[in-house]
Amino acid sequence: MQTSPLISVNNSAHELIVRCYSVISTIYSNTTVLTLQPNWTQIFRGDTITMRCDIHGGGDTDWNYRWYKNSQLFIPFNTKTEYRISPVYMSNSGSYTCEGVKGNKLSKTSEAVQLTVSGNPKAVLRISPQWLNPGDSVALNCKVDKTSTGWRFSWYRTVPYRAGLPSLSDKSYSLQPLSDNVTTEDSYTLIPAGPTPTGGYVCRAGRGDPVYDTLYSLTLSLIVSDLQSSVSLRISPNTTQHFISKSLSLSCEKKGSSTRLRLKRYTERGVEW
Repeated sequence: MQTSPLISVNNSAHELIVRCYSVISTIYSNTTVLTLQPNWTQIFRGDTITMRCDIHGGGDTDWNYRWYKNSQLFIPFNTKTEYRISPVYMSNSGSYTCEGVKGNKLSKTSEAVQLTVSGNPKAVLRISPQWLNPGDSVALNCKVDKTSTGWRFSWYRTVPYRAGLPSLSDKSYSLQPLSDNVTTEDSYTLIPAGPTPTGGYVCRAGRGDPVYDTLYSLTLSLIVSDLQSSVSLRISPNTTQHFISKSLSLSCEKKGSSTRLRLKRYTERGVEW
């Protein structure tokens, strides 16, 4: 039971009179549960999330709802049990609670649910192996950085710019889907890897309803050549890590006799002669 003190001033007597009036609301012992849907371990900017406030016990229905963020009331009256944020931003991060209101009845306040919104996720593509012989199979693997779930994956091959196909911002080339369907599998296998698969590959992930997509991954090149066994690429300096703004040199060498050979350079923008 809650009471509300009323402070009034009697001007003629210059007295301050404090009166305590009786019940304005009754707190019931109903259990109030706040849940976050979907229950992902990590929420990213752009996702869609729904908070649901359920009141159990007591037999009462037709509750209205109050919503609090960081103990501050931000929705004083709502007839719906759900509060939806689409898309969610980092500014939505905070501690949320809810409670039910029905006439002069109040449910207990729910336990707090912490919402933490991270920045844009990134898709990371790996190809194994990147250098192979005709007939070999190759696996494309797409991961979203950090520990997160619920993703579906799309796979693309780079082609010369073509209107109607997705492309990156500079429109240097277009992205041709490898499959018409997205998949929950984070890997895609090319079998067999003949001369055609040579080129650049990109992946992307999306989740939620409406779907929120990550940015495209960086482009990785796949090289298939029957001369691979006799051609070697050398990197100088021969270190395991290279840093931006530092110089390095690449050299392509063919073992044995080599006459009238033309070399191709494969970059994230495509093939250069």
